[in-house]
Amino acid sequence: MSRTQPQASDQPVTPVTATPAVSREQPSAVTLTGSALPNYREGADPAEMAVRGRIQYLSPEELDAEVEKSKSAQEVMEEGECQTCKERKYQDGSNDPGVSFKTPTNVAPEQAAAAVRGHEQEHVVREQAKAQREGREVVSQSVTYHTAICPECGKAYVSGGTTRTTTRAAQEQPVLDPTRQGRQTPFFAVA
Repeated sequence: MSRTQPQASDQPVTPVTATPAVSREQPSAVTLTGSALPNYREGADPAEMAVRGRIQYLSPEELDAEVEKSKSAQEVMEEGECQTCKERKYQDGSNDPGVSFKTPTNVAPEQAAAAVRGHEQEHVVREQAKAQREGREVVSQSVTYHTAICPECGKAYVSGGTTRTTTRAAQEQPVLDPTRQGRQTPFFAVA
C-alpha cells in the first residue's frame, strides 16, 4: 500500500471551539434550565452544587450514635501520650563531678523544669564554694534555661541549662583609720 493517497484516518480533524475560563468574578457561560435542576438559583456555581449534592448528612439517630461513640478531650489526651516526652533523658555535660545527672536520667515531663532548675542551682552553690575555698570573690553568676519543642507532640519543654560564674581575686579591704571611724564626711553639692 502506498502512502501517496490519503486514507480516511489521515484527514485532519476540525478543531473544537475554545471554552472560556471559569472565574468567580464572571458568571458561568453554562445555562441550566428545565426541570432537571429544580433547586438551581441564579448565580449559583454548578460545580459547588455538584459537590454539595454528594454530601451525605447523618440522620438524627445516626448523629446521636456518633456523639455517644466520641471520646472526651481527657480520653483523647490520655491516648495521645507522647513517647518521646515520656522517654526523654537528661544528662549533665559539665566537668563538675559533684552534681546530679552525671548518668542519663529519665525525668517525668511535668517534673523536668524543676529538676533542671535544681540541678543548675547545684552548679551555682558549688561555684560559690569553690571561689570561697580559692580566696576569690564571685563577681556575677547567671543561669540560662534552654527550651525546645518536642517533634512528636509539639509541646515546649525545658531541655537543659547553663550556669556561668565570673570570679576575681579577692580585694583587700582598706583598713580605716581608727581615729576617723564613726565620723562621717558630709556630702556637699558644689554648683
